[in-house]
Amino acid sequence: MDVLNADLRLQFASGLCLVERDRTTLQIGSDLPYCTVVHNAPPGAASLLKDLDGNRSTHQALLKLSERYGVELTSWVKFLSGLVAAGFVFRVPPAAGSERQLSEAACVRADRQALTIRFGPEAAAQAMRNRQEAVVQIVGAGRVAASMAALLAGAGVGHIHIEPDRLLRPGDICAAGVGHAGLVSDPVAAGESQSRNRRSSPGRRTGRAAAFSRPGAGTKADGKPFAVAPQSTTEMCSGHDTQQARQLIDRRALAQVVQRVAPQAAVHPPSGYVPPNLVVVAGDGPVDAAVLGSLHDRGIPHLAIRTTELTAVVGPFVMPARTSCVNCGHLSRADLDPAWPLVMLALNHQQSVPSSTHAAAAAAAGAGQVLQYLDGIEPPDTINGTLEWDSDSWLVRRRSWTIHPRCSCRR
Repeated sequence: MDVLNADLRLQFASGLCLVERDRTTLQIGSDLPYCTVVHNAPPGAASLLKDLDGNRSTHQALLKLSERYGVELTSWVKFLSGLVAAGFVFRVPPAAGSERQLSEAACVRADRQALTIRFGPEAAAQAMRNRQEAVVQIVGAGRVAASMAALLAGAGVGHIHIEPDRLLRPGDICAAGVGHAGLVSDPVAAGESQSRNRRSSPGRRTGRAAAFSRPGAGTKADGKPFAVAPQSTTEMCSGHDTQQARQLIDRRALAQVVQRVAPQAAVHPPSGYVPPNLVVVAGDGPVDAAVLGSLHDRGIPHLAIRTTELTAVVGPFVMPARTSCVNCGHLSRADLDPAWPLVMLALNHQQSVPSSTHAAAAAAAGAGQVLQYLDGIEPPDTINGTLEWDSDSWLVRRRSWTIHPRCSCRR
């Protein structure tokens, strides 16, 4: 390593601790595999490593330490070369020193440091750019969906949109997701408030169309029509406004989950011309087959998450027409258990709310799979598989699911 080169810039993995065990022994890190003990370290080695941030020439720093401690440059070359080979010190391109100092939140810097320790500064910088440019859509309104949005926002994902699949409920409140302020205690009052605002708006047209609406007809569960009792104009407008008010307030509450962590993140729905990079389906109970079918037809990668009060299943991570899908797993289960379709039918009508810790654990595992895909360094662990665990043992097991021959996902 040519330390005489003025353009040489080195960066120490700053997330690791430095411990001077004695005058000549330096410990870097505390937990394996990111831990080592350096014997016969030059004096001032800890100070040097703390100053290696990649923004200055390493040669200048070595000259100052050599004059201060009377250590020859050859000793520093041997010391730094060993740490570079071991992956504790990284080479930084000359032009990257200023580019790395981005306007990042403190939590995003922590993610960059963690990536730098594992993969080096260049791979970490590229991964953080991938996150910033990514568009992630989360389908769901429960604890897992909201917690995942907060975690992804803190990890530096630039555009996160939560698409609620139902109205928010008091059971959706959780520490990392929706707060009390996001829930409407009196939806009727909210609807009436919106109606008053609309009526007071200048130039607004009156409800003449609603006044001339004739009573309609509905349909029973058995398909036979039935008459709808006529409603007054006020009742019809009030019910419609109440629903709209609830939906509007819910969407704002879910958007605030992201913006209170990352105010600069985009939260609007993805454009129809630019599909999201990834969709996470994390609603109540089993994943909706219609939603998965639409994502598969559009060729959008997606991740399925299912939780109950005591269990959680993260995956599979589906690359359409390339990896196994959720239906492949159902067909494989049906081969082993002919009654599995009946079990799925019962689960579809089950509305379960996971505990706070269980929802947070599922959201963390799901967010980790999303970030693995966005970073582009390692493939997600849930490709052709699922991560499953229960709250009693907290032992996570991975189950593999191959592409089922009767599934239409390869078409």
